[in-house]
Amino acid sequence: QRVGEQALVLVYDSLDRTGRVRYQNSLAPDNKAAFDACDGLFTNYWWGAKQLAQSVALAGARRCDVYVGVDCFARNTPYAAGPACAPACAAARAAGLSLALFAPGWSIECGGAQCASE
Repeated sequence: QRVGEQALVLVYDSLDRTGRVRYQNSLAPDNKAAFDACDGLFTNYWWGAKQLAQSVALAGARRCDVYVGVDCFARNTPYAAGPACAPACAAARAAGLSLALFAPGWSIECGGAQCASE
């Protein structure tokens, strides 16, 4: 279906080149072909410094088209939820990559109150 020039097509990094679910948490050789065929890549949120560096290296001039996933609920991540995920956001920015927020509803669901990570 034709959507128009204003539309963006982003791929999520959960699939490898064979179509199997395998989170890569970065732009990686197994998802580079999909990245090259669309407008950008949205990474899973279990990344570290190594994955950020790999994304930058593989993306080249398109590094702003890599959206680093940050989970506002901080599920299985080294950072904490809500405002405490700011260091993860800063790491994506420092790498020169874009940001994609998972579950931004944290601010409505938990706000300033304590909220258990699920």
